[in-house]
Amino acid sequence: MSPILRVNTATVAPQRRLDYWNDHVASLYAGMSVDSTASNFSARLLHVNVGRIGVMRAFSDQAIVRRNTSSTHVPGDQDILKIHLQNRGTSINRQGRREAWLQVGDLTVCENRSSYMIEPSSESDMFALELPQNLAQQYFPDISARIMQRVTAFSLHGRLLFNLLNTIYQECDPGYREDINLDDLEPVLLELLKPVLSNPCDGNVDMGSSKTRDSLQRLKTLVQQHLLNPELGTEMLANEAGMSERRVQALFAELGTTPTFYIRDQRLDWAAERLRYDLDHPVTRIAHSAGFNDSAYFSRCFRLRYGETPKRYRARPAVFR
Repeated sequence: MSPILRVNTATVAPQRRLDYWNDHVASLYAGMSVDSTASNFSARLLHVNVGRIGVMRAFSDQAIVRRNTSSTHVPGDQDILKIHLQNRGTSINRQGRREAWLQVGDLTVCENRSSYMIEPSSESDMFALELPQNLAQQYFPDISARIMQRVTAFSLHGRLLFNLLNTIYQECDPGYREDINLDDLEPVLLELLKPVLSNPCDGNVDMGSSKTRDSLQRLKTLVQQHLLNPELGTEMLANEAGMSERRVQALFAELGTTPTFYIRDQRLDWAAERLRYDLDHPVTRIAHSAGFNDSAYFSRCFRLRYGETPKRYRARPAVFR
């Protein structure tokens, strides 16, 4: 059985949250620190072992994550390879002179032997897999070529990989569960990683250019500003951003999605937060507020994104509130 580690800043006073988060993060990952300018910093994580693979999911407000290898050495710690998977949002991952800009559905590899930094563009939702070096070399002989290279995981195996990780999280999330046996999933996880890590690395510099990042960030900001506006769509984004509709579509294609699907997913995320916190509001009212006039359609979309119905999601014990 693997113990389930949960950390949630909601359990402490706002002024102590960043220090509290740093204490726990540093105890889990030696030399790691988090810096944020958020006045009411909020973050939570869950960590569990799947056989020999550590699986972590972290949500946080915008913050810069650094790992300094000059800190106290932990035996065996440098023999770990980490795979960062972007579940939502975007982030820049840096190690040495290499840089990988991750978008939704992307991943990259880093090693514990040298310092690295993760800089999300906004609120972050990432998975991290921790593989012993010998296990990684056994299954992925060329994994060193993936270090700080952006690998897109929008293939079938990539979607299955993210679905598996989200399912593991959902199974471990309920607060009444203190441990779980996931050893049988280790070979499944490794077999899904094989074809994903064999995907070509992104060598197109323009996809990570400052101009592209700025344009995407502008569009995502506009989506958040007008999220509940029923007129929000490709045409409105193009008019607000001062660019053509074709350009808007091309930019969202860099995220592996379309403007319509991106807006829908953001509205689903908004609805998910309301389901957890606005307990006095019925599901149908929240769905309508999020722009879903058809409650059945809302339930189908929600289940595709979260793996369960809105009612079950709301009823599930939530340590991370």
